[in-house]
Amino acid sequence: MTKYPPEVVENLSQSIPLGRTGRPEEIAWLLAYLASPAGDFYSGTTITIDGARDNWVGRWPPEHVATESGSLPAEERRR
Repeated sequence: MTKYPPEVVENLSQSIPLGRTGRPEEIAWLLAYLASPAGDFYSGTTITIDGARDNWVGRWPPEHVATESGSLPAEERRR
């Protein structure tokens, strides 16, 4: 998260319906499953672990996260 502006990091949990960022062990279980024999049949799929952010309902970006111009703060792009 160090590459993002402070306001992005500070407000990240407010943009996730679950209200917090994920913990490493919440990602690790999926990796362990996919690496096990039970995950052999998965290929070419996307599994989203995002605290229900894909299910966000309402104005996007949320008013408390958006900048004055109505956009999300983001890291500077390299040229």
